Amino acid sequence: MRILVAIFFLTSFTSFSQEKSYKFKVGQVLEQFDISTSSTVNPAVRRLIKEQYYFNVESIISGDYIIRVLEFESAIDYYGVLGSNLNTELYMDSNNQPIYFKVPVAVWNQFAEEVFENVGVTFGVMNIPIKLRFANSNPNHRKRLLELDANVNLGLSVAPYWKRSNDQIFFTPVGITITQVVANPVNTLDYLQTTENRSGFSAFLGLIYQKDGYQIGVLFGADWATGNVSEYWVYQGKPWLGVGIGVGLFAPNNKPIKSQN
Repeated sequence: MRILVAIFFLTSFTSFSQEKSYKFKVGQVLEQFDISTSSTVNPAVRRLIKEQYYFNVESIISGDYIIRVLEFESAIDYYGVLGSNLNTELYMDSNNQPIYFKVPVAVWNQFAEEVFENVGVTFGVMNIPIKLRFANSNPNHRKRLLELDANVNLGLSVAPYWKRSNDQIFFTPVGITITQVVANPVNTLDYLQTTENRSGFSAFLGLIYQKDGYQIGVLFGADWATGNVSEYWVYQGKPWLGVGIGVGLFAPNNKPIKSQN
């Protein structure tokens, strides 16, 4: 077996085609807002927007945020209140008109936070430039020595993820990278007479844990050299273990929540 100590770099690709969703860290009592007159309704109507309720921003007027709570499933009980009743109170009035609320900017800055779906997939280009290979001890196999490689390895990685919370995420990257392997007389059983970089590819999967943007993870995979040297390279198809620590290796493709599920 060989162990890979790697520095990981990833350029992640994300797209946002949907409006963002938010919730409050602590429930807030807000005034209902008439968006047609750009003022709160008269007489005043105040509602509690619990910290479990999701909402979108409709507009920003005079620095304050005008929000609309996402629709509730009518037949579901939300913390002791039926969804149909919450829709009448927070989502759509008796005239079938949207209900809006005003969030003062000070409240927004202190208590509002963006929320996303808990599962998804992100994509990126991964580079694994440093590999440490360990010797084998089985006399019945081709001899492998301790060896350190430092080459460019670029390839596409797909990483499904699961959010335990807004600041804790698990990624399970899977990918194939184009690589260069160091082939020399020792690790090709004297097939080569000099040390050369030969083309190849790596396939891998792993698990990465993220907390507050910092990430630590392990990768498992194998490398294959191409061409004639592949028949003699002693690390051909051998499993490896990779360990990496960094910041921003993967970024979730943040898809906003669209309903009160």
